Amino acid sequence: MALYKSAYAAFQVLVRSESPIYHQATGVEIGRIKPLVADFGEHGGTIKMPDPLTGAIEDHALIHGHFYDTEAAQEKNGWTDEERESVEYAIDKLTREQPFLVARVEFETQPAPKPWPTFDEMNTEQVLVFANSLGLVREALVYEQENKARKTLVTQLEEALGNQPVQDAEPEPQEAITL
Repeated sequence: MALYKSAYAAFQVLVRSESPIYHQATGVEIGRIKPLVADFGEHGGTIKMPDPLTGAIEDHALIHGHFYDTEAAQEKNGWTDEERESVEYAIDKLTREQPFLVARVEFETQPAPKPWPTFDEMNTEQVLVFANSLGLVREALVYEQENKARKTLVTQLEEALGNQPVQDAEPEPQEAITL
């Protein structure tokens, strides 16, 4: 997934304009190549506001935007993978040439925190006892898998997790967004 952020809500990147397709023999238009546009803004209707200079009531557009998700745009517009990649290439080029206009949003997965402060100093048996008594089996398992990955402890924690009653919702992994 490629996610981009623009400084402007109604920012657009024209990747390919609409163009006609002509029959080779007759020269008659037989179709059109659809345009590829990365549109960072979405029209959210209109609002009536007074013009500060004249006092006349005018319609103004409500534009929601600043972010652009290429996979969501591909699904919405019916693009092929190649068309989506063309859009990403054009926007990535723009991020390098004019970074004040648009930037790529990168996601970083946050490492699992220690389930308790003395986790790393404990042996396998102590971790298992603490995890069960504190109700932190899942947290201990995730942390162990990301760090030391002791096979015996991972297996024992997985077994202990399988013996616990199923909870309704599992916590979502935390991500940080870097701009």
